[in-house]
Amino acid sequence: MLVWGASGLFFFRRLHIPILSDQFFYMAVPDWDIPLYSWTRLRFLLHRSATFHSALIPIVLLIASLWGIRRAKLNSNSLRWWRWLRDGGIGLSVGMSAHLIWDALLSSTKSGFVIYGWTHSASQTWLALNLLVGLGVPFVMVRAMGGSGTGNSLN
Repeated sequence: MLVWGASGLFFFRRLHIPILSDQFFYMAVPDWDIPLYSWTRLRFLLHRSATFHSALIPIVLLIASLWGIRRAKLNSNSLRWWRWLRDGGIGLSVGMSAHLIWDALLSSTKSGFVIYGWTHSASQTWLALNLLVGLGVPFVMVRAMGGSGTGNSLN
């Protein structure tokens, strides 16, 4: 999930295997707004949309996984799935944050990082807030899981 969030699985694009060559498979998650916009023409999905260039998607996955872990404490099969979702959400959050950093650095050579329909300063504030959340929440979760594995609520 870390790689998928940061750069996508771009190396599968040239394999011409239908499921591995699909745009959603080889594109980074923050760039999924590009094919979604071309399919739907919804203006809020123009590239660098606030939905996809943020920590919203991984944070929703993390919240759902924590809810599921708390509910599934007695069912080991279900608990395993919720833990996988949690770990994937952590990786996706860090990967998408890396993608946002790259977009900000790359955009600084042009007109700057701007979310469609937003001012430059609002876009920069959104970027900074989402970088803090996208890197901070996984860091706190990993710390809460601890190295000892005893007595924490996230395992």
